[in-house]
Amino acid sequence: MPAPGKRDPARPADHRSALAEDLFAVLPRLRMAVLRNTRRHFPHPPLPEAQANLLRTVAASPGLTVREAAQTLQLAANTVSTLVAALSAEGLLERRVCPTDRRSARLRPTELALGRLAEFDGHRNRVVGEAMDRMSAAELDTITDALPALRRLIAELDAQPD
Repeated sequence: MPAPGKRDPARPADHRSALAEDLFAVLPRLRMAVLRNTRRHFPHPPLPEAQANLLRTVAASPGLTVREAAQTLQLAANTVSTLVAALSAEGLLERRVCPTDRRSARLRPTELALGRLAEFDGHRNRVVGEAMDRMSAAELDTITDALPALRRLIAELDAQPD
């Protein structure tokens, strides 16, 4: 195996290209299959993906500013402001004026939002768990073994200059 960052001569560029194409095909279908099957059992209207991503980001780091959330999500601040307005109108997100800088606001998920996220995650985990129950131990081991490499691929992509 070559050192990190070095090309593996045993893996030609056309193999890497085909692998990338397979990833581009499989990962969105996996995400959509999970969402479709989870939403089937979820009693609340689904949030658009961008709103759900913002809500999860704020739930993971309560007190973020719009600018910080935008940086985390790699979105424009005005896009996040629009998402904040929509989530606030639904009672899922609160904007609290920062006591030290009254020009900025800190974002916090509401109890309703935290409950819905937990409920959705419970449904999602059950749906995926039931599907995994129908898979072989070898298939599950293959998925488990692939996760570190996928995380490394994400890190490599995130490290690319803009």
